[in-house]
Amino acid sequence: MRARICYLSSFCSLLRYLGMVGFDTNPVVEWHNGQGVIADQLRSVGGKCKASTGHLPTLIVCVLPEGSTDMYNAIKQYVGARYVPLFLCAHF
Repeated sequence: MRARICYLSSFCSLLRYLGMVGFDTNPVVEWHNGQGVIADQLRSVGGKCKASTGHLPTLIVCVLPEGSTDMYNAIKQYVGARYVPLFLCAHF
């Protein structure tokens, strides 16, 4: 758990360094089983974000394991079909 918090903190620091400011200092963080229904999981995260902040999220970061093509496609299909925001997949 400590490594996850460190990762999130580092990621947020990187975004601030790149000029992306205005993020919530206490973001909604969820960990989900990849075998679940991806669309339901994304809806759940959006609902929790709206409940805590009053608005839907403008950025959702999904960290996927190596070789997770099915999850990637499910996320891309859900997000692209409903919201059509900027969608970026980064491989680390």
